Amino acid sequence: SSGINAEYGGPALPPAFPAAVDFLKALCPDIAANPSGKFCCTFNQMLTLSNSVQQAKSLLSKCEVAYKNFLSMWCEFTCSPDQSMFVNATEVGKSDGAIVTFLILYLHNIYLHNISFVMQLK
Repeated sequence: SSGINAEYGGPALPPAFPAAVDFLKALCPDIAANPSGKFCCTFNQMLTLSNSVQQAKSLLSKCEVAYKNFLSMWCEFTCSPDQSMFVNATEVGKSDGAIVTFLILYLHNIYLHNISFVMQLK
């Protein structure tokens, strides 16, 4: 399935077509800069991510850095070729294909501290 919560246990893959690379460069430049040219998201997942973060963009528009950090986190979560290092799908529903229904996200305490620190500054 190409949904945002689709389970995929294989290796990162190159985008299916060149326009997907351009879209990823605009949406998630840090991910697109990956020298391997491989990612763990489909073009449909990129579109879903782009549409989903638009709501947050309006809420975070007063602080560009906050929005960039928010987007970076979701880009990593959605497209990083290293997802298996920090995401563990622990429950997968089979009624509509392999859709992740529960997961564990591993975040380093330094990352969490930095988020807390930034929130305290506002």
